[in-house]
Amino acid sequence: MFGLAFLVWWLVPDPPPPVATVACHVEITGMPVALMRHHRLVVGADDERPLERRMTLDVGDEALRLRVLGLRYHGDRWVSRQECEAAPRVVLPVQPLPARVVFPCPPRGLTVACPGCPGEAGTRVYLAEELPPVDMDAWSREVTLVLRAPGYHRQELRVELHPGPNSVHVELEAL
Repeated sequence: MFGLAFLVWWLVPDPPPPVATVACHVEITGMPVALMRHHRLVVGADDERPLERRMTLDVGDEALRLRVLGLRYHGDRWVSRQECEAAPRVVLPVQPLPARVVFPCPPRGLTVACPGCPGEAGTRVYLAEELPPVDMDAWSREVTLVLRAPGYHRQELRVELHPGPNSVHVELEAL
């Protein structure tokens, strides 16, 4: 019995030594700290964590993918062991998502123009439900929306848009 156990022990290979990791100090830039609690950090394939401005992660020999996910901002980059060893901190920049505008309970046939909007949203008049997303480069952008609907007076409405979903309530005056 002892001889068989010894033979099995001798034939079973030793487990590989654990991969040494290095502490990687990551700093999130490009978004207000107050919004971080509404976003999450995905480390690797599926390790989700609360997002903080600065955090320390363990990085092994394989590069590690970091993604910031949420309704208003996103970021995506890979970090390697060599980067983490070479620098005191690694920066993960995030960008604001385009602003999407919805008009709850709009008058029938509502059209919207956004003459000062960047990109496709500023190019022509759209049906309210077809207004394309507005490109954002900061936490907010003030725009003027020109609203029209059959049977109502035209209205110009100044609104402050934020990255991600925005709801604009419309009350047009009847003709």
